[in-house]
Amino acid sequence: MKNKHYFEDKKAYDAYIRKWRIIQSTCIVIFIVIFLFLIYLVYQEVVCNKPVLNWL
Repeated sequence: MKNKHYFEDKKAYDAYIRKWRIIQSTCIVIFIVIFLFLIYLVYQEVVCNKPVLNWL
């Protein structure tokens, strides 16, 4: 049995990979933004003594 790619067409495979790279990059950016926002909230709580995290 020959080892075949899932996609017969190279263009379809490249488009599939490109789509998933865009989705992966978008998710990474969203997670970084959420992480930075949480760090900012902790900074406000600890350094500035503002009761920001009471709603958690």
